[in-house]
Amino acid sequence: TDTDLYTVTLDEGGKNVGTYPVALTLRDSENYKWQSTDSASVALSFEIIKAANSWQTAPSVSGGVYGDGVSFTAEALFGEFEVYFRAASGDDADYSLIAPTNAGSYVAKFVSTSTNAYIITKEVNFTIQKRGVDLPSVSDKTYTGETLYSGLSGGNIYSVYDEGGKNVNASGYNVTVTLSDPTNYKWNDGADGTVRTLTYFIIKASVTLKEDLAIDSWTFGEGASVPTATKDSTLGTIEYLYSSDGINYSKTVPTAAGTYYLKASVSGTANYNGDESEPITFTIAKAQPSVLNVEESYSSVFVKGGAFDYTAIGTPSYTGGALTYSVTKNGETVSAITGAGTYTVTVTLTESENYLSSSTV
Repeated sequence: TDTDLYTVTLDEGGKNVGTYPVALTLRDSENYKWQSTDSASVALSFEIIKAANSWQTAPSVSGGVYGDGVSFTAEALFGEFEVYFRAASGDDADYSLIAPTNAGSYVAKFVSTSTNAYIITKEVNFTIQKRGVDLPSVSDKTYTGETLYSGLSGGNIYSVYDEGGKNVNASGYNVTVTLSDPTNYKWNDGADGTVRTLTYFIIKASVTLKEDLAIDSWTFGEGASVPTATKDSTLGTIEYLYSSDGINYSKTVPTAAGTYYLKASVSGTANYNGDESEPITFTIAKAQPSVLNVEESYSSVFVKGGAFDYTAIGTPSYTGGALTYSVTKNGETVSAITGAGTYTVTVTLTESENYLSSSTV
């Protein structure tokens, strides 16, 4: 600063490291002089030297999880800083300003960049964690008779291999999922390895008969009626079971007259459960027969002690039919035709297992 002896005629000053000039001029050069020079002015200089630097905020790095990116913080007392990165297994020659992206262990080196302060550095270890992947879920399927698959599909994170072509029958099947990038991804189940095997099942289907079983009754000797029924699936074949007592059933279609029970049935297999309907009843009615070969009148000449054989009148219309006879004369029942007169013979075909009775006169 100025004094009584001299004034500061040059002092531009500075803030960065360096040497800066200063000029002083005597107020009374007639009576005073500088010891180093006879000139009224003298040139001096001063130097700004580098300051000691320090980290105001300690350097730190967060590697986070793969895909999130690396973040870091630091604050130097003087100036900015740069961050260099290398793998933890590397050396100083590997440092780069490019932040790593893959999962792994790394070292970050913080370097202050101020030219006015001494350089300070700090190395910080950090890790980029693998990103966890949840195992996909696979649901069971119901048997259809066709080849079925797990329904899983791969992508950039994992690939899928299904046991295609085998998955038809009801059973358990494997599907494997493999991480496509095990460097940066891991399964969230906590186990090591890149491959996981999942199991899904083709479970047995169920066939249900609808409540529409039907059959028409018919008469003995006619063709049997064909039953009908439907089911809710294309699986299996409907079979029809017949019974005369409602207990014992078979596939044999009855032929004799009577009342019968009918069930529809789909047999189960290893791949699907079958079903059986409630029984319904139907009837095979007895047929209406007739007496054949009966003439309107007969005549006979009797010899003494002779009789007319009326049991020769008529024949049954079916094999095995039994005929009975009744004879009247003048409205009265007689047991034989032995004398002159008019007789009425009634021929009756008696009722049997499959036929009604029938009479003719």
